[in-house]
Amino acid sequence: MWNDKDCDGNSSGKCQACPDGYFGNKCEISCTNKCLKCFASTFNTSKPECTLCEEGYFLFMNSCVQCSKECRSCNNFDSCIKCKPGFYGPVCTKCHDSCLECTSKDSCTKCKPNFYAVNNCRCSKNCALVKDTNSLCYANGTCTRGCVDGKMGEKCSLDCPGKDKCLACDRKDGRCTKCVAGFYNTLKFCSDKCGRCVPDSNGNTTCSNNTNGYCYGECSDGYFGKKCDENCSKNCRRNNEDIPTCYQKTGNCMNCPPGYYGSFCQYKCNENCIESDDGINICNENMGECQSCKRGYFGTFCTYNCSDNCFDTCDIVTGKCHQCEENFYGHFCEKRCFQNCDTCDQYTGVCNICKSNFYGESCNLTCPGNCSAEKYKMTNKTVCQRETGECLTCKTGFYGKTCDKKCPKNCAKYFSEITSPKCIKSNGRCINCEIGYYGMFCERKCRKTCQQLNNSGKRPCVQTTGRCSLGCINGWHGGMCRLICNATCENRACDLLTGQCSKGCIIGYEGYFCEKKQIFFEPNLTEDALTVNEGTVITDINCRSRCNPVCSIQWTREQDGLSVSKNGTLQLGTVSRETTGVYTCMVIDSWLAKTFHKSISVYIKYGPDHLHIIPHENYLTITRGEQAPLVKCMAECYPPCKFQWTKKNDSSVWIVNDTLQLGVVTWQHSGIYTCTVTNTDKEYPKSYSLSLEIEVTGNEGHKSNSLRMLVLVIGACAVAAAVVIVTVLGVALTLKRTTNRGYFMFFQLLSSITQ
Repeated sequence: MWNDKDCDGNSSGKCQACPDGYFGNKCEISCTNKCLKCFASTFNTSKPECTLCEEGYFLFMNSCVQCSKECRSCNNFDSCIKCKPGFYGPVCTKCHDSCLECTSKDSCTKCKPNFYAVNNCRCSKNCALVKDTNSLCYANGTCTRGCVDGKMGEKCSLDCPGKDKCLACDRKDGRCTKCVAGFYNTLKFCSDKCGRCVPDSNGNTTCSNNTNGYCYGECSDGYFGKKCDENCSKNCRRNNEDIPTCYQKTGNCMNCPPGYYGSFCQYKCNENCIESDDGINICNENMGECQSCKRGYFGTFCTYNCSDNCFDTCDIVTGKCHQCEENFYGHFCEKRCFQNCDTCDQYTGVCNICKSNFYGESCNLTCPGNCSAEKYKMTNKTVCQRETGECLTCKTGFYGKTCDKKCPKNCAKYFSEITSPKCIKSNGRCINCEIGYYGMFCERKCRKTCQQLNNSGKRPCVQTTGRCSLGCINGWHGGMCRLICNATCENRACDLLTGQCSKGCIIGYEGYFCEKKQIFFEPNLTEDALTVNEGTVITDINCRSRCNPVCSIQWTREQDGLSVSKNGTLQLGTVSRETTGVYTCMVIDSWLAKTFHKSISVYIKYGPDHLHIIPHENYLTITRGEQAPLVKCMAECYPPCKFQWTKKNDSSVWIVNDTLQLGVVTWQHSGIYTCTVTNTDKEYPKSYSLSLEIEVTGNEGHKSNSLRMLVLVIGACAVAAAVVIVTVLGVALTLKRTTNRGYFMFFQLLSSITQ
């Protein structure tokens, strides 16, 4: 629609110009049909005059007239400006059939879809392919090498007759040369369908294209014949599948199902034929012969009955029994065994097993009367040995090879319904004993001290040892209750195994077995020991024990065995160190005829005293460089004393035991040594000391050096001092002749002078 804004803005509203297809003052009127531009021929007229037409039309007498149908645009009826596709020239002549667009008769610019762009688009794509596409066809379009499958004619433009079945045909006469998959008979344009041939790898069923239609390969399951068009017998089977399967050439079955035989499985097996493992009716597939028969039948086709005396089955070929029923023998079990045979040899008739109570080679001897068949639950089982007649087992109450001996009367009977004792067949030993007896033959009675069974008067014990099974009566113990509990046990009750008193002791006794007499002291002593200072007065110590009748009591001293008591009282009085010792109270029990003991230890504290030093000197001289002798400090005291050696003017402790050990002496060892002895009891603190002086003297080498030094001093001194030195030297020599000590004092004096 024309827009008003392009019109003049004056009051008249006229448009200056109109768009294509419209005219009028306001461009409100459409041009005539197929006219692109027009104008009004007179003022205010609605009839337009066309100046330009749409493509495919030309202007004629102010109207648009259609060009010819092959022409896309034109100027008049005879002059075409542009042709439609497939036409060319001023009058739009049609291009040849295989050309989609062309510029002249022999110049095709675009081929139709089914043609090649060679030979002016005249070669059809239905032409058989060659290596050089330029030689596909001749200039007239005739294919040089024939047609593709399904096409015929010079230019391969025609379909083969019956193209839905004919895959290829002769290009000239249309005769079919190749059929599509599944069809054959080219003479009839492949009108015949192939049989049930097995499809190829692409799933196509193929057969011979000629008139016979034979399958190239195998037949599908269930069919046979050259064309695979015949059905296999319905009884044919393969691998237990439901589809019948047979041989392609003959139609004979590959396998028959159970119960059938013959080439086509058309015959049924005899119903007595079976598969031995699972009982399926089956026979030889070719002749119908049975592999095995039902129980009771034999023969090639299982048509004969086995002997009635055969046990289970017979030989399938001969009919001989594999095993006979009892009491029969022979190949066909037609003969009876001897009368007393339970079973006999199938071929000789010799007895294998005798009937119960018989033995011997012919089972004509009777077993001993006391042989038993109790061990066997089945009847007709022999009870004695076949060769000797020895009983396998005996009746209850008997033993021996022929069960002719009676078991000991005290053997157990086991069950209430059995009235005879049981024993071992070979030696007569009892399996178990009656209550109250023991031993291999239950010949010994259990001890009367064994506990009774439920107050029955019967006393059970172990068969092999006689050990009481339920324990002992009161007052006895041990495995066989042979040991008496101690009379001092309360109620005379004690443990069965150990004999320890189980209910405690009677008054006045103690211990696991109440074997100890209760003895106590007055006054009461801690840990049965007494420790006092020497000179202490000890009051009387009384020994007491409960006895009925009254016990005799006395004290003795362990060191010498002397009696130190009076009427059971220990009297020590004022004690000394000699009083120390162990004192024992003896209680003589006339009722038990036993003597019981209880002791106390008496310890006396004393010292230190009798202090002395060994060797017995207070002054000791030792030469320097020599080994000092051992000096031992001695003292008497209890508890044992503590010793300590110290040196005067030396704060350190030299020795902490009783022996002073100096080793190889030097000048420093000279001095006064003190031994201090202390009692170690905190409540009895006493201490004493004793001193020893030790002097260290020089040796001979030292004297020579002193003399040489003296000579040097004399040579150096003035003449005025010579007299004095000679005098002093005379004194020194005098002292040397007397003692070493004087000589030592001289050198000290000389040293002071030289200083």
